[in-house]
Amino acid sequence: MKRVLLALALIGVAFGGANAQVTDLTGGVFIAHYVPEITNSEPPDGWCGQYDVLYAIADHSEQNNRIDTATYQWSAWYVLSGFCEDKQFCGCQFGVGQIPPYIWGFDTGSTQACWPPVAAPSGLELPSGGWPGAGEGTALTSTSGPWDGNYLAVYLMTGYAYGYGYSGIVPLDVNGQTGSGGWTNCEGVPVEFMPAAYGGMGINTDGTYVQPECGGPPPGACCFPDGTCLVIPQMDCVDPGVWYGGPCDPNPCPPPTGACCFEDGSCLEMIEGDCFAAGGILWLGPLTTCNPNPCPPPLGACCFEDGSCLVLPEGDCFAAGGTLWIPFGVCSPNPCPPPPDPSVCCVGSDCFIVYSESECIGMGGDWYPDDTTCDPNPCPPTPADSPSWGSIKALYR
Repeated sequence: MKRVLLALALIGVAFGGANAQVTDLTGGVFIAHYVPEITNSEPPDGWCGQYDVLYAIADHSEQNNRIDTATYQWSAWYVLSGFCEDKQFCGCQFGVGQIPPYIWGFDTGSTQACWPPVAAPSGLELPSGGWPGAGEGTALTSTSGPWDGNYLAVYLMTGYAYGYGYSGIVPLDVNGQTGSGGWTNCEGVPVEFMPAAYGGMGINTDGTYVQPECGGPPPGACCFPDGTCLVIPQMDCVDPGVWYGGPCDPNPCPPPTGACCFEDGSCLEMIEGDCFAAGGILWLGPLTTCNPNPCPPPLGACCFEDGSCLVLPEGDCFAAGGTLWIPFGVCSPNPCPPPPDPSVCCVGSDCFIVYSESECIGMGGDWYPDDTTCDPNPCPPTPADSPSWGSIKALYR
């Protein structure tokens, strides 16, 4: 059974005469490509015929391997044979791998092979017993001429994509019947070529992106400072990207660092999970830095001379006239020392209640610590207020 592709090619029509370059199928890939414009009503020239007229892609970057739906929808997507340059092949085989539950169901009535786009396309198909389905596969050989090009439709997959909170990938894979996959060229004695990679159709998630190998190293994961991952050629992964290689699913990239703020106002750059595990109270987001320090200053209990309390940053405390700042302190219960006993400050004959000698001196007055009230006014009258002084002034008139 493993030689089914070669056998199909031998019983089909051999279309020789091609040069070695177009018959060397090394580096090819199977691509899953979704076309949202296709509806569940087959046009006269068929969905496969419409690929070459309306939906053909010219580069691997044009592949669309994601279907999004909140509930469910009938969808159609092509299986493409992708090569770096125009190739010719007369047979191919592939399959579908294991599909996560609840994301996709095949429409067996409209899933179909896509033969080469000629006037009267025809071919032979040898599917496995459960095709199309997970773990199944099919083998094709054309009897009307070779597939000729570099991004060629070989199959149309149809079915229902389901949402309802589910997501996953419908992976292309080897033919489950034969354990193999790839293409045979059109030589008199066909030669088999294995694919460099299999793509996959994503349902409510990105699918498996693949591209043909063009003689250089295969593309791989390129990681960026914000934690994103792109599958690109290594030569294109330039600063600030860091080359990891391999796939992006699961994401191999380290999570981004950011400014982590602590209760004391200090700042450290670390990943979000480590920030809170280390006692951080605020993570300012990916790629934020600690220079200059973006963290809010710490709060504390600010005590005023009259014994009142407000929760303020240290600088705001003293700017507002606070006399004591208690780091991280709260005002309930009030931690501030009670105010000192009131005393009298006499500025001339004017009486003021103060709480310290320094306060009175700052007012330019005389401090009377034993007096505690201005009612009655204990301050001595100034000479201008004294009757005797008035008599003295009258003598000099």
